[in-house]
Amino acid sequence: MCATAVLGLGLLSACDGGGDEDAGVDGSTPPTDAGMDAGMDDPDAGEDPDAGEDPDAGLDTVEVRVVHASPDAPAVDVLVAGGATIADGLAYGEATTHAELSAGVATVEVRLDADDSLVLDADVTLTAGGSYTVIAAGLAGSADADDELRLLVYEEAFDAPGTDEARARIVHAGADAPGVDVDLGLDGVDVSDLARFDATEAAGVALDTTMPTRLEVLAGGGPRVSTFTVDGLSDGDEVFVVATGLTGALPRDDDGFALLAVLPDDGTTSPTAWIRQDPRVYALHFTLDLDGVDVFAGDQELVDDLAFGGFAGPVQVPPATGVTLDVFDTTSGSARPSGAPRGSDGIGDLEAGERYLVVATGIVDDTADPFELVAVREAMEPDAAMPTRPRVVAVHAAPDAAELVQVFRADDPVTDHETDFTSIASLTPIDYATPTAEMGTTLDETGTVVLGVGDVPTIDTFPDVYFEPYDFSGGFGRYFLSAGGRVQGPFTPLVRMVVIEATDDHQWVATTLDATVPGL
Repeated sequence: MCATAVLGLGLLSACDGGGDEDAGVDGSTPPTDAGMDAGMDDPDAGEDPDAGEDPDAGLDTVEVRVVHASPDAPAVDVLVAGGATIADGLAYGEATTHAELSAGVATVEVRLDADDSLVLDADVTLTAGGSYTVIAAGLAGSADADDELRLLVYEEAFDAPGTDEARARIVHAGADAPGVDVDLGLDGVDVSDLARFDATEAAGVALDTTMPTRLEVLAGGGPRVSTFTVDGLSDGDEVFVVATGLTGALPRDDDGFALLAVLPDDGTTSPTAWIRQDPRVYALHFTLDLDGVDVFAGDQELVDDLAFGGFAGPVQVPPATGVTLDVFDTTSGSARPSGAPRGSDGIGDLEAGERYLVVATGIVDDTADPFELVAVREAMEPDAAMPTRPRVVAVHAAPDAAELVQVFRADDPVTDHETDFTSIASLTPIDYATPTAEMGTTLDETGTVVLGVGDVPTIDTFPDVYFEPYDFSGGFGRYFLSAGGRVQGPFTPLVRMVVIEATDDHQWVATTLDATVPGL
């Protein structure tokens, strides 16, 4: 059914997830006592103090808990009209414990905790003796029937978990996500065509509790949306796994697309746990004496046949601490080669919800500037003072250049490299194999500019090398700048700069800028 909801000064038409008066409760039929006043039962109701426990006690009641899964809604209160308060100040990602209510048709109200204004009211049908999870999903700020705020009502009717199993019911509450397929274990689709604001069967799907489960979400019949790693469930757990948040937000954002695990209610708490998207890794190859390479994390091939100066990604991997990557000369197939890697280095921790650039630099057969991997987390956000300017992180990956370098800029075209360039003070100095601050530096540049690199000034105040022009006229953007290659003879491979735009859709764009070496 549809109900009228009020948000601020605007009117919304919100549906309770069903199509007719009695739908929305896992297809259950209307209870025989539908229409009863809903509310908290009298603790003495149905009890005869002289006859002991009434065998029919509880048959006219239900257990209900509420989950807040609306990414744009603040803390809310949830109550039964004219009756009990189920939730008080429930924040996004939180769940209540189960409350005992009268069975029948209950009018559930969702109100803003801050001012008690009504956000949504909807009738839900609750069958006597059942236990229910009610999920507030959709967008509180939308008046679009496709994604507006609603209540999803699910009776808890899991099949009994087997040995070393938990049972999970997957709910698609991603307000801006299409219908999806779900692959449990990355071995083929297990759930097909799961529509927005729908759920898998009430029996749940089995999850192995002896090891993490990789869960892949794909746009229905199309490309991957993301992968997740589900871990830490206990034998016998019965959980709801709610896909919520916004695919248009970054995975690290509070409202980014994520899974919310609603764990068993122990009577005192109803714990929840966020499962953020698996980290995404991108690779840039600037190791001077390696050409085509394959990159592995353990036995998993992350990158295949990456040439010098090449860029690859994203690849999603499970979150992990103390990660080491191994680099091999490229071979056919995706199996890890049996011999020792040409290069190996630790890149630190890979955290769920994050994106990382890994730059390979150095010289494998050199003790002065050996092979190493430089990993930097993408953490750039708009500058509050200059929100329309680009943000950049720079990585010095040219081992035969000076240990400390500076970045220059000039207008296009360059007529005299000794007079046209000025140093970009905010990017000076840059240490070899050490990225600048991960939150980025604001470039005071717009339009098309020419970037150059030179020693930190002693005498010269102009670059030793400069690159093809690049257009920064798009306003705010997240960029990595990395120069790699040789700046001294024999100039093979010749230094070049790669500009990587870290786009919100994760399909980062790498542009290679060829170099001009004055006097060469």
